[in-house]
Amino acid sequence: MSVPEGSLNKRTTNFQADIAESGLTPMRYLQGVMCDEKADPDRRDRAAIAMMPYLVPRLAVVDVNAKVKTEDTSQLNDEERRAKARAMILEAFAERPQPAIEGRFKVIAGGNVAAADEPQSVGQGMGRGKTSDANPLEESEE
Repeated sequence: MSVPEGSLNKRTTNFQADIAESGLTPMRYLQGVMCDEKADPDRRDRAAIAMMPYLVPRLAVVDVNAKVKTEDTSQLNDEERRAKARAMILEAFAERPQPAIEGRFKVIAGGNVAAADEPQSVGQGMGRGKTSDANPLEESEE
């Protein structure tokens, strides 16, 4: 009679049952060693290193295909190079308009329920009151 590949034998089954009964898993054991202030610092460090792959994900490899625009500036004088660099910096840090997203938004609590069924842009009707040009610190004449 052949045993199916990958099936557990009696020893492994008994071992797993003993672990389940005791409630002590290898991770809990290592955590206990790591948190035991009376244990040797080197032993605590090794326990932390052994636990790390299970607690902290590894950084993923990111493939970057960057398109770089190069330009020959060897023919420019220093002032022209500086002006070109300033223009490129200003362009890189320029404010870009945010795209408006149209849709229907539900009011969760309070607000104008009738207006909630009308399509609105993101940022409108989301707790922002009407603004006025009046200075709120000045006393109003009412």
